[in-house]
Amino acid sequence: MKKIMTTLGCVTAFFLHAQTVATDNTFGTNGISVLSHQTNGNSVVNSIVQSDGKILVTGMRINGANNEEVFIARLNANGIPDTTFANSGYFTSYQNPNAYSANLFLNGNKILIFYPEQGTFIKLNNDGSVDNSFGTNGMVTLASTSYQVKNILIGNYLYAVKNVSSQVILDKIDISSGLVISSSTISGLTKSNGIYSGPNGKLIVKSTNYQSLATSITLVNTDGSLDTAFGTNGSMVVSSFGSLNEVEAAYDYISTDDTQNIIYALSNENDFTVTVKKYSSNGFPVTGFANNGSFVLANATISGLETLSGQIYFSGASLQGGTANLLLGRLHSNGTLDNSFDNDGIYIYNTNASSEWAESFNILSPASFIIAGEISGNSNNIYVGKFVVTQTLATSEVDSKEAIWFENPLKSNLVYKSKEKISLIELYSAEGRFIKTIKENNQSITDLSKGLYIAKIKFENGSFITKKLIKH
Repeated sequence: MKKIMTTLGCVTAFFLHAQTVATDNTFGTNGISVLSHQTNGNSVVNSIVQSDGKILVTGMRINGANNEEVFIARLNANGIPDTTFANSGYFTSYQNPNAYSANLFLNGNKILIFYPEQGTFIKLNNDGSVDNSFGTNGMVTLASTSYQVKNILIGNYLYAVKNVSSQVILDKIDISSGLVISSSTISGLTKSNGIYSGPNGKLIVKSTNYQSLATSITLVNTDGSLDTAFGTNGSMVVSSFGSLNEVEAAYDYISTDDTQNIIYALSNENDFTVTVKKYSSNGFPVTGFANNGSFVLANATISGLETLSGQIYFSGASLQGGTANLLLGRLHSNGTLDNSFDNDGIYIYNTNASSEWAESFNILSPASFIIAGEISGNSNNIYVGKFVVTQTLATSEVDSKEAIWFENPLKSNLVYKSKEKISLIELYSAEGRFIKTIKENNQSITDLSKGLYIAKIKFENGSFITKKLIKH
């Protein structure tokens, strides 16, 4: 086949309707707001966005006495700390030596904080002061109870699970009073890892069997009874492992989409792969999803999974090159990467000065996201970032002087010419799996098999483009 030298104009024409993801520079400092006080690098970070756009974030920090404390902070919609909230922007009044996480919920104009390991609720007024009409001085502690970290608020009731004497107990808690109004034992389960919102108003309980080394999801009604029409007698296995070490290195996430399908994602921190699957509302694998039912992303971990308007979003960290950088991805409902989203379906935020990863993920709209997590540079800190999606230039708007040419199809070497200095070129498979980094022009690619590849070209000026290449 005749060689073709491909220009940037051709690339842009191919991605005419592409969307570029970037930080919202009207938020914080260049899109990022870093909170005061350091962390130990292992803080559990949660966040939630109020109707007025203000952002609540919780985590664990090291205070002035070098002790760790769980805090709740609030930022204004522009990412600047809201110093009118609680004590100069921070609520730290409740401390327990065994507390390391807090969940946040909005209840009208009130803020509900739930410390699951302690079974403790605190209710705040909108300004961060304690709501003394709730419990005793704004606090309710459920006796001798430790809940799993993941729980779900539906209406005025919080649903939480706990493991008691090889049984899984579902508690329904009235958040107006903080009291348990019903408890039920979930049949067939001996240990749970959390509870999620399921299809058709039901609940998904996730559990791990350490004898069979498998993770299952069970669909229950809000009274704790099994939905026996789901899977096999209400349950189905979603992941199997080869060893206890693999089980302990796996973190999974669940979301229910607009059509009541269940989206399940497994993040394996042994080999740093992410697997996403789809199941019907009655518990059967959707085999037409992605590649034989599974989308797989290499060199990454995730800590957030959401669905909106038929698309699947995930957030976490890219580990390419051995450095953690914030990752945000979007899949079509069929499990393929949405190549209109930052050109290849994957956005990686890289400052080159620090490592950062996402732990909490809020979708404001398909074009705006709030992400919270930890950032590691000279020290570890919790950050909140705002990211926006914008349309790229149309073909007629491209400056033809900014051109890069590729030899395409590829042969034994990757050959290009560019008027801009290139930082690096990353090659991905057609399925979105990272293959290798190209560090110099005319670099050998004899190790690549024949097929279609996606090249992501990053320039030293901070811009980038994406190009389809064929290897012969």
